[in-house]
Amino acid sequence: MKEARRLIMPDRIGVFASLLILTIGTAFGGFFGRYQGDLYRMLENAVTAHASAHHLSGNLEQDSKVIEKARSNFRGKLVRFHNHANGLALAIFIVSLVIANIELSVKIKKIITWAISLGGVTYPFGWLVTGLSIGTMGVEKAQKMGELILVPSGTIVILSLVGTLGIYLFKEVKHRARS
Repeated sequence: MKEARRLIMPDRIGVFASLLILTIGTAFGGFFGRYQGDLYRMLENAVTAHASAHHLSGNLEQDSKVIEKARSNFRGKLVRFHNHANGLALAIFIVSLVIANIELSVKIKKIITWAISLGGVTYPFGWLVTGLSIGTMGVEKAQKMGELILVPSGTIVILSLVGTLGIYLFKEVKHRARS
C-alpha cells in the first residue's frame, strides 16, 4: 500500500489574496443587496446629469429606454464584480495549492502564485469600474474603461491557469511513465 502524501499549504500570498477577494466580493454582494434601490437612483441621476454621454433626446419614451439600458448594464456589471470576486477567490486558492504541491523550483512557484493572485484580485475590479462609470460615461465608454483592467488581469489569470494545468499534466505524465 502506498503511503499518502501530505498536502503542503500554499504560499501565504495565495491564501491572503484568496481571502481578500472573497471577503470583498461577499461584502459587496451584501452591500449591493441592501442598497440596490439607492444605487439605481444614483445611476439614474448620473445618466440625466450626463445626458450627452447617453444621447438623451428629451423624448420621455426614448430616454426611458436609454435609462433602462444603462440600469440593466449597471446591474449586470456589479453582479459580475461580485460573482468574479467569489469565483476567482477559489481559483487563486486552488492554483496556489496545486503549485505548492508540485515539484518545482521555489522561484517558479512564487511567480505562478503571485501571478494568479495579482490577476485574480484585480480582474473583478474591471467589472466594478465599468459599472460605476456607466452613469457618467455611457455604456460603451464605460466598457472601454473597464477593459483597461479586464484585459491585462484576465490575461494573467488565464495564463496562470493554463500554465498550472500544463505543468500538472506534464508532471503527471512523467510520474506515470516512471511507475
